[in-house]
Amino acid sequence: MQEHDLNIAIGNNPIWTVQVETKEWPSPETATPEIITGQLLGLTPSELLRLKIADIIVVIESHSYRLEYLSKDGTFELHWIHS
Repeated sequence: MQEHDLNIAIGNNPIWTVQVETKEWPSPETATPEIITGQLLGLTPSELLRLKIADIIVVIESHSYRLEYLSKDGTFELHWIHS
């Protein structure tokens, strides 16, 4: 598992940077993963709920992903949005 910064924007609010732990992560040297699974680190239950009810799209290495699943313990699943 590797830790990465994930930048999240919700509406017009400032960008929120959170730490994630995941096995797969897009990079110029590797194929783009269809699904990224992992764990959001250090978030409170209210912060997790805020993410869960929002329509979250993040951009990682020029690829857009939608937050499709988020559990109470911070386990998440991002799905690549094909353009």
